[in-house]
Amino acid sequence: MELKLYHWLIIAAAIVAIILLVIILYKPIRKLLYKKRYVQIYYKDVYKVAKYEDYYLINNLILEIDPLAHTHVDHILFANKYIYVINDLYFDGEISGKARDEKWIFTSGKKNKVKKEVRDNLFITNRDRIEKIALITMLDPELFISVIIANNDLNLKDIEVNSKSDYIIHRRDLYKLVNAIESRPVAPMKEDELAQAVLDIDKLNLRHELKKGKKK
Repeated sequence: MELKLYHWLIIAAAIVAIILLVIILYKPIRKLLYKKRYVQIYYKDVYKVAKYEDYYLINNLILEIDPLAHTHVDHILFANKYIYVINDLYFDGEISGKARDEKWIFTSGKKNKVKKEVRDNLFITNRDRIEKIALITMLDPELFISVIIANNDLNLKDIEVNSKSDYIIHRRDLYKLVNAIESRPVAPMKEDELAQAVLDIDKLNLRHELKKGKKK
């Protein structure tokens, strides 16, 4: 039985409605999935840098500072000249603050639903991690570069960056940043010393013990 014209119109309207619904929901759903998976996404970004440049990489580093305190680093990238202490950040909004401010302002929401939060300065937090790692490993703190990688749509224009060893960047810029820093006129680390530093830090990683504990 042939479909009448109004049946075709109903089908066409339904198809148009579905297409519009997909267009409307695409960005919110994509953002939601990104937020849930950003840890895996950032890992792939860091891993690509390590793979392309043949650098050592340790992920999810947990170090014991004392019997009651630990410090956690998402990624440590051992390049030719520097060691990059990289931590992940996802925030839907914008961040403002100066490099030496004790606190930064995290702003989210729109129009009448704007929410402002006061949080610790991420530069100071990551630099504190570096000082602890350097103390434990006896490595020169000058070898370390602090990097915070953030989602590409995070507004960073109001963050003051005036240091050559502390950075907050969009994830898409990680490879470019590392290449720029590694091009500085600085002598590379000796290969045997670099390899030993990787082994020493990896031995101190409590993640190995935690994994063993989960298997029991």
